[in-house]
Amino acid sequence: MVSSDEKTSIQARIRCHETLCAAPRRERRVESEYDRGGALQYLAAWDMHRAKVFGRCEAKTGIVPFGRLVDQVMSTSLTRQRVGSSG
Repeated sequence: MVSSDEKTSIQARIRCHETLCAAPRRERRVESEYDRGGALQYLAAWDMHRAKVFGRCEAKTGIVPFGRLVDQVMSTSLTRQRVGSSG
């Protein structure tokens, strides 16, 4: 069994400068300034039998992006085997 949902209008943010890893006598440095990268839609499906989440970001919602999510879930070998052997 698979359950799916979407989260619309997630604001994509792009940090102005790269994050620097911690080094001897220096903490990790994370830039607080960012540029806006537009709005994205997050589509996710939860495979309840395997406790696995499939997710993807899309520019828009609709049947075509949802179809890509379904293809992503159904392309896994265990999902194909389970669907083929159900009865």
